Amino acid sequence: MRKKLKSKKVLLILILPALVLLSACNKTNEKLGNAKLPNLQKECEQNNGEWLADHQECEYANPEWCENVGGEYHECESACRHSDAEICTMQCVMVCKFDNQVSSKDSSSENEKSNQRQKITNKSWKWIKTKMNNDEIITPKKQDTFVMTLSEDEKINGTTDCNNFFGSYEISDNKLSIGPLATTRKFCENSQEDDFLKSLKDVSGYSLDNGKLILEIKMDSGVMIFE
Repeated sequence: MRKKLKSKKVLLILILPALVLLSACNKTNEKLGNAKLPNLQKECEQNNGEWLADHQECEYANPEWCENVGGEYHECESACRHSDAEICTMQCVMVCKFDNQVSSKDSSSENEKSNQRQKITNKSWKWIKTKMNNDEIITPKKQDTFVMTLSEDEKINGTTDCNNFFGSYEISDNKLSIGPLATTRKFCENSQEDDFLKSLKDVSGYSLDNGKLILEIKMDSGVMIFE
């Protein structure tokens, strides 16, 4: 009986260090694997490849590099594999695929950005007023003329009391920047267009309040309010 207990103790002493070492190795490999994800695009381009972020693929990359970073190398993929075109040229493309290596953190970040855009995009926002921190309140002299729309692909367009305007914007978290902007070339006397567009270009953030879009102007100098 004593011999059996002794042998079990010896066995446990031999097994436990191995289990600890195995666990440590798994954690290390997991960290190394995750660390590679943000660098895939950079490494792809350094190996003369073209990175396709939407599909987690590297075209024309070195096959040896692809294998070393855990990718799946395909020597001859269709050049139209991601296209809905009915006519496609017979062209082979070398592709390194990373379908199973999409970082959950990156995916979560993209989903968050998408949700942010959905809250404010594809809607017509009408300028109600601008409240400055010196208590000055600016309202449109011509109602319903200052309107803007933000699209999901980060384009902006709208109207003022004189011209149409268009341009681009960038959004990240609750930060928002607008511009550059361009307008049609009509002249209108006593127009508020210049002041309105200048305020738009100075926007640094946004929030939503009871269905109203609040655009924060740089340096905490005021807010533009839309509905």
